Amino acid sequence: MKRKTLTLDKTSTLLAKIDSHKHWRDKRVFEQYQKASRALPDKKEREEITSLKSKINELQEDLKLRESRWSAAATRYKDRINNLEKENREMREEVKLLEKQNLDLQRKEQQKIRELQQFKAFEKRKLKKPEAGTTDLHNEMPTKRSPATHVPQNIEQKLNEITLNEDEKIYSAPKNVSSPETKTALEHAGTIEMRGIEKIDEDDSAENKRDKTREYSPPTKQVSSSRSVRFKDDAHEEEEKRPETLPKQLHSDGKRETINPNGSRVVTFTNGTRKEISADGLSVVVTFFNGDVKQIFPDERVEYYYAEVQTTHTTYPDGLEVLRFPSNQIEKHYPDGTKEIIFPDQTVKYLYTSGAEECVFTDGTVERISVDGGRIVEFPNGQRETHTKLFKKREYPDGTVKTVYTDGRQETRYASGRLRVKDGEGRLLVDTAEQNIQAQQGLAS
Repeated sequence: MKRKTLTLDKTSTLLAKIDSHKHWRDKRVFEQYQKASRALPDKKEREEITSLKSKINELQEDLKLRESRWSAAATRYKDRINNLEKENREMREEVKLLEKQNLDLQRKEQQKIRELQQFKAFEKRKLKKPEAGTTDLHNEMPTKRSPATHVPQNIEQKLNEITLNEDEKIYSAPKNVSSPETKTALEHAGTIEMRGIEKIDEDDSAENKRDKTREYSPPTKQVSSSRSVRFKDDAHEEEEKRPETLPKQLHSDGKRETINPNGSRVVTFTNGTRKEISADGLSVVVTFFNGDVKQIFPDERVEYYYAEVQTTHTTYPDGLEVLRFPSNQIEKHYPDGTKEIIFPDQTVKYLYTSGAEECVFTDGTVERISVDGGRIVEFPNGQRETHTKLFKKREYPDGTVKTVYTDGRQETRYASGRLRVKDGEGRLLVDTAEQNIQAQQGLAS
């Protein structure tokens, strides 16, 4: 009995333990289930989650759109900054170029003023020369001299008018130091001075027919003192070396004529003027008492040197006239009326009969001025600038064209087709690049 009782007690205890363990396991499972159920959202929460997810998607899309706009704006601003920097550099280059041109123009203007003063003295000297060269003929040829004495006054009056006109033009065209009127005056003055030399020749022929010296008709041309003076000195030395063997003639008016062994003749006038004639009569050198020297060459080239202004005037048989000033400026007057001026800095300017002008600077810049006043400047870097009464335009090598109108309006066309327009106060009116960007943004949105 006792054994059975013990066995039953053990069995009941074991069953109790088993039940307790099963209860604990069920309880744990239940707790886990409750925990899992609390973690899962209910219907309301699921709706909120769906709504929030949709809002997140909308915000992300809006953010992407804004980022694209920000990127486009940043690109546009970068392009504008680059364009402004480019324009700034171009303006600085233009300012430097204008400053350089201003300095060159001021320097050339001062040079032209000096040249103009020398030219005035040159013209006055030229008008005075014929009277000085023919003073000794006054007694012999009063009827021939009287017409010539009235001409210099008319020419001097004409030259004064020309001088006033050139003084007015000096700022509008500082490089132009000569004019068609000046050339006409030069021709008249040259005719007068040659008339004086022809009178000397006529006088010599009349009194020295036995020499059978061939008469000549020197063309109206002029110059170089170096060779003429050398020729004069050589003849003078020969005369000094053979004072006893050279035949001489003393005329009643005091004029002295010497015949050299080689057939050349030297005529000395009472006022100091000296005329040297070669044996063949083709070369003539006249040295005036005031230092002027005129030389005629066998090729009919005539050179006249003005001692007071140190200016040389050369005339060639084909009609070309060349003026050389002491400042190394050279002027060439062509038979067709074209004038070429070579300045000391080697700048070359052409004046055409049509009124057009062309100037080639030493740095390669070429400036052309049309008859209507339009101006075109071509720079060595490929840029081209056009000036008219209505606008000023500059063309760049990359195809960009910038135009400034008289009312201050600015227009810039780029090679890409972009157009920018500003009003007279600098406000941006049109920019096709910004319009294209805005249109693209509108399509993207």
